Amino acid sequence: RLLSYSQDEQEADACFLAGRSGLSREAHDGLLAFLARQLLAQDFSGSTLYHVPDSVLRTTTLESLRLGRNRMQTLPPELGRLGRLRLLDLSENHVAAFPPGLAPALESLQELNLSRNRLAILRPPPTSPRNEYTAAKA
Repeated sequence: RLLSYSQDEQEADACFLAGRSGLSREAHDGLLAFLARQLLAQDFSGSTLYHVPDSVLRTTTLESLRLGRNRMQTLPPELGRLGRLRLLDLSENHVAAFPPGLAPALESLQELNLSRNRLAILRPPPTSPRNEYTAAKA
């Protein structure tokens, strides 16, 4: 059975609260934090998400993050903490703007899919480095 980190986190919390875990709360939380640091890829495609899950923003080792086919309208600047991301799929959402400063924070990014969003044009601002992008109306 394959679960996402957030499902594992919920299941582990339910076990802990039901008394089915021999771990202290501190050990339990430490174990979840350790597991979050080990993840390399997460796929939340088609999960009807309105926001990037908090568990994703705590997983700084991610190299691949798929958030396509959801209902997100904005992207949190905390995505910039995921500096090891090589693939970021945000296709088929409702995103209208790419947060300023996010592109430079994602310096390892090799593939960015923003197709089928509400972005009109993605171009560098006139006074910014070339790797920083914003959305502008055509």
